[in-house]
Amino acid sequence: MSQPPPSAEIIAFPTPQKPVEDPRLRLRQAVAALDAALADQREAVAAWRGSLETLRGGMSDLRGSLERYSAALTTVDGQVTGLGTTMRHLGGME
Repeated sequence: MSQPPPSAEIIAFPTPQKPVEDPRLRLRQAVAALDAALADQREAVAAWRGSLETLRGGMSDLRGSLERYSAALTTVDGQVTGLGTTMRHLGGME
């Protein structure tokens, strides 16, 4: 039986780079890599802060909604209590 063609592309591992002989060049490359990593981290922190600000706004809106809902429930509670009192009074249950 013949084997079916491979269903995935095999990618070779990158070959290791030859170590840099000049220590100053090696240091420059390391500092450049560190600068790039720090720049990426700054972008990530800025995006995270933006997300936190968006979340803060959403939580503030939610708090306002919950406060309005609580006030509405308090009003309904007062109305139901009043209606219950009226019903008992009209029904002669008091």
